[in-house]
Amino acid sequence: MSTIKDLKINEVLQLAEKKLAEEKLAEVMKKLEKEGMEKVKQLQQTTGYIVPPEKGLMSILQSGSDEFAKTVGRPMTYSEMREMYG
Repeated sequence: MSTIKDLKINEVLQLAEKKLAEEKLAEVMKKLEKEGMEKVKQLQQTTGYIVPPEKGLMSILQSGSDEFAKTVGRPMTYSEMREMYG
């Protein structure tokens, strides 16, 4: 039978794990956002368009989505995609 102290320790550990997961997620999202912006700038320079062609932008979004899923272990949500890419 678990004691109250054991239960509280488990709660603290769960909260710590959740916080670490949130920090990792924020770090991954920030990294992918930065990489996406750099890729858009390169695409703009390459194509000469202020707003790059749709195919180029979709490629950047798809590669970010793939990297996110690979790193985090799940697909990004719509809100996460909007937060990173606007």
